[in-house]
Amino acid sequence: MKLSSVQMRKLYREERLVLSFIGMSNIGKSHWSERLEELGFVRICIDELIESLLETELQRFGYAGLADMAKWLGQPGDSQYLAREQRYLALEAEVIELVCKKVRTLKARNVVIDTTGSVVYLPTSSLAKLKEVSTIIHLRADSTIVDTLVERFAEHPKPLIWHDVGRSAAHTFAQRVAGLYKDLLHDRLRKYRDLADHEYHASALHLHTDPAAFFYSLASSLS
Repeated sequence: MKLSSVQMRKLYREERLVLSFIGMSNIGKSHWSERLEELGFVRICIDELIESLLETELQRFGYAGLADMAKWLGQPGDSQYLAREQRYLALEAEVIELVCKKVRTLKARNVVIDTTGSVVYLPTSSLAKLKEVSTIIHLRADSTIVDTLVERFAEHPKPLIWHDVGRSAAHTFAQRVAGLYKDLLHDRLRKYRDLADHEYHASALHLHTDPAAFFYSLASSLS
């Protein structure tokens, strides 16, 4: 739901504010949702909830934790990738539904939902419920940040949800990974913008050293 700056501050004071952070991996969603816990927010991490649902399956492969969940997923072109990508997204949709129900039961608590980078690939019904219970904030990467993310990924590729970008190039993925990653980022940027109620420029995140300053900067940025 869209909010004005005044409405966000009022809901925060009344402990009825629910935020969902969306954006690219490593953009700052987890860091700043954790920092908001210092202001009394209840933090809900979608990745952690998915990992808990996959725990038994991960253990069969000797895996544990979020880093190993990425190993379990693999890359496009791996024989198991498509099935596991679909399973991950199905679990993500399930978790979002459960979180939306939980948020409705929380009384007198501010909440921040730390979503995954792949949240935009969920069914429209799941995203509609997320928009219904929360104000969706896109931590937006500018072109400089995108270029930095591409450079980092080229040096240290990691498994992630590629969706249609990866499916269309599964047979040549290894040779085209850097270019495909840039395509993925731009595809996600469009989808994040469409989903978001508000955008906050990620380039401004480094200006803040404490959660209160970040929160009031975020609130002040709303039109």
